[in-house]
This record gives sequence, structure tokens and C-alpha cells, in this order.
Amino acid sequence: MNTVRNLLLALFLIQPLTGCALSGGPVEGRVLDYKTGEPIPGAIVVARWLATIVGSGQGTCVHVETAVSDGKGKYRIASWQRTPPALILGAGLELDVYKPGSESVHASVVYAGLEPNKWIVYRRDPPNEILHTFPDEASAKAVTHPEDVYPKVFTGSASARFEYLRGRVVSGMSCHGAGTSERNRYPLIRAAFQEAKPLAVTKEQQKSLGLLRDIALSTWLALPNVDTPTPKNPVYPEQA
Repeated sequence: MNTVRNLLLALFLIQPLTGCALSGGPVEGRVLDYKTGEPIPGAIVVARWLATIVGSGQGTCVHVETAVSDGKGKYRIASWQRTPPALILGAGLELDVYKPGSESVHASVVYAGLEPNKWIVYRRDPPNEILHTFPDEASAKAVTHPEDVYPKVFTGSASARFEYLRGRVVSGMSCHGAGTSERNRYPLIRAAFQEAKPLAVTKEQQKSLGLLRDIALSTWLALPNVDTPTPKNPVYPEQA
């Protein structure tokens, strides 16, 4: 009897929460070259809000947005709101960037506390040059600009680049569970597909290329889940 009562109480407590709207944004930042710090126009910024489903402990991506940096390297992602299909623990923002011939890397500068009243901002790469010193963490964190994203020139082979596009960009920047916001990834997937086309020289790569095109199609259609069959003769905005 106590078990049933506890179950009903849990359902009573959870039900209102599952219907609550989740929101995020706006997000504003810059796309900066990792080595030089110069602004980069025309890059695609990918913002994903990741969360954990209560009860299962599984991670999920509840929303995704993309934006293109302007002539000064600036981008802006508008605020959004949706009702998630399950009870989740608050969503955290994760940013990536795509630019042909480049890879998305962590911020070039980070901060750390050396002592209670001494916080430094320094370059991530050796020789770890110290750029600024602050008396508090808030000031040090502010100048690292966590909304900025950093592309770095890709130096691997053509085959390695194809794998990067397939694994890191298309799969690594995916957002399963995003609902119709998944459609916002279409410019990213299409751009990655276009870059991958001339790199697909082996039979295996050609097969993977076909899968990338299928992903571009399903992204445009914003299918609610992987079990939904692709409709025949779908409306497709353009040939990938």
C-alpha cells in the first residue's frame, strides 16, 4: 500500500514539471581564429542545450540552433522556448563552430586561480603566456568570453578530413531529442556534405557520403525520431 501511495505521490510531483517550458538564449559571441585571434566571417556556430533525463540518467539534447558569423566575426542566437517530452535536469549550453578546412577547438585562453586574490588568464598552448592578472574569479572569467568559439586550421590528410566531417561535425554536433529545432542544423549538415563530396574516393567513403546526404534530408524534415520512416517524394529545399 505504501508503495502505491509513494508511486502516486511521485507521479503527482513529476507531472507538472514535465509540462514546464524550457528556455535558453539569447547567445552572442564572436568567431575568432585560434592562433591569431582575428575575427572569422562566414563560420557556422552550433549551439546545443544538453540535459539529463530524470530517472534514466541518460543524456539528451533538448534544443539546437545555428548562426553564421558576420563580417566582424560576430554571431547571435535568439532566445527559444519549448516543452521537453520528459522530466529533465537543467540544460547546459555547448558551443561548436564549423568552417571549411578548419576544426572546432576549445578556447585559446583560459583562467586559473593561483591564490585567493590572484587569478590569471593565460594561453592554453605552450609556453602558456600569461595575458592578464585579476584579483577575483569573476573578472578573470569575464575576459575569457565563454560565448566565443575558435576554429583552427585542419592539418590532417584528405582521408582524415573526411572522417572529421563525418564523425566530429555531422555526428559529434548532432542533437537527438531536439524535436523540430533539429531542422536548424540543416545549413551545417549541407555545408559539411558539400566539403566531403570531393574527398570521398573509396567505396566506403562513397557509402558514407550517401548516409550524410540522408542525414541532411532527415534534418531538413526534422523527423521526430529515428523510427519515423522518410516519406516518399519529400519536399526538399535544394539538392545537397
